[in-house]
Amino acid sequence: MHFARISMSTRTRLAAALIALVTSAGLVACQSPPLAPISSEARGFFMVPAVPLPGYGTYDSGSRDEFTGVGILPDGTIVSAGYSMPLQGDQTPAGVLNSGATMVLTRPDGTAWAKTYAHDNARLYDVAISPDGTMVVTASARSFDGVTLPSDEQGGSILAKISEDGSIIWVHGFGSVFNSVPPVNVSTDGSIYVVGADNDELIDKFTPDGDLVWAKSPGLDQVNGIAVTHDGGIIAAGINPHIPQLDACDTTYTNGNCPTVVRMTSDGDIAWTSSLWSDDWSTYPMVTLAGVTVDVDGSAVVIGSTGIGSFISKLSNDGSVEWTHTFTNDVSPGSIHMGFRSIATSPQGDYIVSGIYYQCIAGKQSSALVADIDASGSILWYRCLGDGDNNSLNAVAIATDGSIAAVGTSSTLDTSNGDPNGLFTGNALLARLTSTGDIN
Repeated sequence: MHFARISMSTRTRLAAALIALVTSAGLVACQSPPLAPISSEARGFFMVPAVPLPGYGTYDSGSRDEFTGVGILPDGTIVSAGYSMPLQGDQTPAGVLNSGATMVLTRPDGTAWAKTYAHDNARLYDVAISPDGTMVVTASARSFDGVTLPSDEQGGSILAKISEDGSIIWVHGFGSVFNSVPPVNVSTDGSIYVVGADNDELIDKFTPDGDLVWAKSPGLDQVNGIAVTHDGGIIAAGINPHIPQLDACDTTYTNGNCPTVVRMTSDGDIAWTSSLWSDDWSTYPMVTLAGVTVDVDGSAVVIGSTGIGSFISKLSNDGSVEWTHTFTNDVSPGSIHMGFRSIATSPQGDYIVSGIYYQCIAGKQSSALVADIDASGSILWYRCLGDGDNNSLNAVAIATDGSIAAVGTSSTLDTSNGDPNGLFTGNALLARLTSTGDIN
């Protein structure tokens, strides 16, 4: 489906209907009235007129838009988090001409609702769904849904919990800016884990009510992904400088950074640390980890980049590497390479990855990629999507029935302003597929 352009004046009117908020104990809590239907403009959501498209849908606010996080509510509603950037001629509230932190809910019937929580270079990054159906998001913003944070929390990084009707339950500020796209995850007991609140080396654990439990380092220079284990622990994937006890890494080919996986208990103690290396990578200039998921048997499965391709590795419960498969140009003749950016485990035990596939579709520089990898590491199927010149998918989520939602961006080079280098403008991209890869 294609979502029609939304005028900034509409957003301005809706922003005036913000709910009342109070500040308490370092958190900003919502004094909200009884829940109203999701269509209620009193909560700041507005309906986005939808036009069906074959295969996928885009959200367009008028210039460059992108989704960077996705989750699926128990009723099948897809929650897409990202940012919307107006055209130069449009104005957001207070005349700010910068991006806004935007969430879009897409119902199973195809109707879509959107809300912008902050402006002035604000962004939503990631979203995780709590067991009770509430949504936890990471964001960069000076204020959130009209809430001004305490002075010691006004650094720009935000962790927020949001009800399904879009109202704020609580907001927590960190007094510093996220150094990278910060992943967030929620365990079965509602505990929240977030990376990069203070720096890329720390993982913070919060209670469902937003109270900090602990902030600990997994011993990595940068954490690029986290996943919750079946016993409430976490798996962290990232990079580490070469250290003697992790001699599996050949730093000659990884620019001094060793792709490393760490398992931590629910108390934040390190259970094991494992480095990754494959002889297949020996000619590649850089190896990094991009994401991690927990298998149905509780083991860790990670994805990463080798510089000209991508790989997937499975680790046993003690951290030893069971297998690694690297994908370069051997999947489709004439292609350059795949780039894996996100991974999730299906109810059937397969691994669904999303990302980018260069030159998959003739005439396009890159296509948005969704692929199904079986439990042995072999690709069962893959799909290339996107109408723009450059298309990619940043995040993927799987519903209980095995259906897939993946989000990213679809951009096109615009040279109408006379600049031969042009300007990339694009729409936030949502792909919905069945468990077998058919367009849903």
